[in-house]
Amino acid sequence: MSLSLSKDFFISLPEDLQIESITYLSKSPKQQQESDLWLLTTALVSKMWRDDPLLQVERQKAATRLRQRASLSLCLHKMQIVTTFPGELRQLFRAHRQPMNRLAILDLGGRTGNTDYIDFLCPEEVPSGLMLFKDALGRSGIAFKLQEQGETHVQTIFQRYPGIRGLWVSGGRNVRLRNSNEACYKFPYIGPPTEMVRVVQELFEGAIPGVRIAHPEEQFNCSCCLIC
Repeated sequence: MSLSLSKDFFISLPEDLQIESITYLSKSPKQQQESDLWLLTTALVSKMWRDDPLLQVERQKAATRLRQRASLSLCLHKMQIVTTFPGELRQLFRAHRQPMNRLAILDLGGRTGNTDYIDFLCPEEVPSGLMLFKDALGRSGIAFKLQEQGETHVQTIFQRYPGIRGLWVSGGRNVRLRNSNEACYKFPYIGPPTEMVRVVQELFEGAIPGVRIAHPEEQFNCSCCLIC
């Protein structure tokens, strides 16, 4: 399998096979990585080695391989985050032309809020309207930059406990979410995945009066991997 395979090939695969393919491609023999690093250092050995045409070509190839491996590692990290979300939610994002594997990853910097709630993000920290993240405890989540009554704020939806996919909560401003079939319910408690899907669907469809996702046209700013 070659790194030159097109991104269309990866996109056409089921997500579990995407992960397997990327995992395979990102793994290379330790000797190869050490050899590539050694080739890069030849430019420091002497002027003769630095100016040697053959070594210059080999250094360029080595640098490309190292960048590809780093890119694939980032891509694998993203796909591992994406697959922690329920399949219904991933389908909902695709239905609204916001595929999760094309969203950028937000770096939380190891921070957690009171009682481990992720409720501390400021709009300036979230460059896109929708971003994925994984916190220091290993919990996956989504950051929504929302505009409400002329103000911009960040609302998160994330796993309440590491490794438990059946309970989702939110952090940020308390937004009232309405559904025509049942009474009003609120953040921060969301509950099982079916409720989380309903919450996100309301955000996508603008069902919350006066609340919308900010800058939906700026979602796809990730260029970390082959399938984006």
